[in-house]
Amino acid sequence: MRVFRFRSIRTRLSFFLILLVLVPVFGVFTVYTRQAARVIEARLIESRQGVLNQTVLNLNRIIGTLATSVNYFSASPQLQRYILSLQDGDRVEQFLASQALSNTMQLVSSTAFQHEMLVFFMSDEAVVSNLTDIHRNAPRLRASEWYGRALANPLQFQWTIESLPLYTERGLRNTELLTLARAFVSHDASRVVGVSAVSILTQDILDILDPRMVIVDDRGNRLMDEPPGPTAVVLRERLENFWTLEYALSEDELFGDLLALQLQAGVFLFLLLAFLVGIILLYVYSSTQSLIQLRERAGLVEQGDLSVRMPRLPDDEIGQLAHQFNGMLDRIETLIHELKEEHRLVEEARFAQLKAQVRPHFLLNSLNTVQWAARMSGADNVSQMVSALSKILERALYEKAPFVRLSSELETVKQFLVLEQLRTGDQWTVSIDTDSLDVDPVCPTFCLEPLIENAIKHGLPTPDGSVMEINVRCHRDEDRLILEVEDSGKGFCDVPGLPDSRPAGRPEPGVGGIGLANIQQRIQQAWGGDYGLRLYHREPHGTRAVITMPFLNDLP
Repeated sequence: MRVFRFRSIRTRLSFFLILLVLVPVFGVFTVYTRQAARVIEARLIESRQGVLNQTVLNLNRIIGTLATSVNYFSASPQLQRYILSLQDGDRVEQFLASQALSNTMQLVSSTAFQHEMLVFFMSDEAVVSNLTDIHRNAPRLRASEWYGRALANPLQFQWTIESLPLYTERGLRNTELLTLARAFVSHDASRVVGVSAVSILTQDILDILDPRMVIVDDRGNRLMDEPPGPTAVVLRERLENFWTLEYALSEDELFGDLLALQLQAGVFLFLLLAFLVGIILLYVYSSTQSLIQLRERAGLVEQGDLSVRMPRLPDDEIGQLAHQFNGMLDRIETLIHELKEEHRLVEEARFAQLKAQVRPHFLLNSLNTVQWAARMSGADNVSQMVSALSKILERALYEKAPFVRLSSELETVKQFLVLEQLRTGDQWTVSIDTDSLDVDPVCPTFCLEPLIENAIKHGLPTPDGSVMEINVRCHRDEDRLILEVEDSGKGFCDVPGLPDSRPAGRPEPGVGGIGLANIQQRIQQAWGGDYGLRLYHREPHGTRAVITMPFLNDLP
């Protein structure tokens, strides 16, 4: 048995599977499938013949409908009246006859069947059709194959499939049509007085055809591209207009589906495999003792013992797996050591962060000291400014929550107004209206202060030199909270990142937008695109900023 001792377990298992399973199964299966393939081919051809027959019936129904429509249209009194009006040259009668003929065309097109039909009557001096913009299309229609063939063979029906560039409601389109046409001669048979035709889109034909079907006309021309791939059998049936419908069956269709053969061979394979499984399992069991050892040591590692290692095994796939197992344990121990070192560095960084927090705290204490010194010196305006700045700075440094109560946001706004009042003087007034709110709702932090800051910064000076009025209104609209900041300043342009506000005029350029766009992004990230900030231009001047958000009683 030394000849069967391969180093690779995959090689050993593959050898015995080929020897004990594949060779006998392949031989029996090959003989059986050759006989079954003939049965499958016959059944497939029979089923495809049924599909071909049904398709022929559908095509003949369309062909018959076209023939009926042409006969009905050709024999209609309206067409005869129109032909006589052309011969008489009476313009009024020709116009009335044309209108009546158009109505008949619409009737033929709408009552035929579910496909859209185009109806034509053409002569050298006139053209009537239910096709849109027929006069622009007339030169292309006169150059069509069906028109030329109908003129060359009067009183004979002409079937054609051709592609024409026609003007439609969506512009110039390349339209492929199946057309039945016939020509009319004068009573003395001296000349052709016109050609009548009915067309449908060839796409309506393709919708009922299998992709491997091809229509061949009476001249032997293939009117569609041949199906791709090698063809094994071609089925043919005659159509009512003497054309031929060909159905090409590929080799894959005939021999690719052997499911029935596989099911029948499954019984034999099951009996054979039941005998061979015992021999294969016995050999596999003797070849997988190393895997059992690896499984036992992996269980010890799962329990937390990282000191276990696999012994040295033969250099096959299992031996390589055992070597990688040992390397993995070594790497885990290294990572644990590195993790402990990273934890120590994180603790040091946290301690450094705590020390850094002392600096803003020192700054706030210094501002409070300056405030008391200014108050003791009688500089009340400086004391108010430092106090307001201290409160704003304290909230900016220590307020980490993205949402606050509206009352807290308004308190920050009031401190900001104190700073702006001392800086800009009496150029503006502010009113805050929250009387309609019976609860203290939730809003994003620092959402009102940027709006008031922009109103003061970009609204002054006012166009008429008056004191700018800033009105802040907070009210509830069903399940929404509406925050409005309205001013009578000079207004400003649209802000990048915000929806267009449809300005009534062209206010001054140069407005920023980082703070306003930040408000928009925060609101939409929290509640979606149905909410956010919008800017509106007031008449005759001024700006109105509106924030819309859900009305919430509790902090999220």
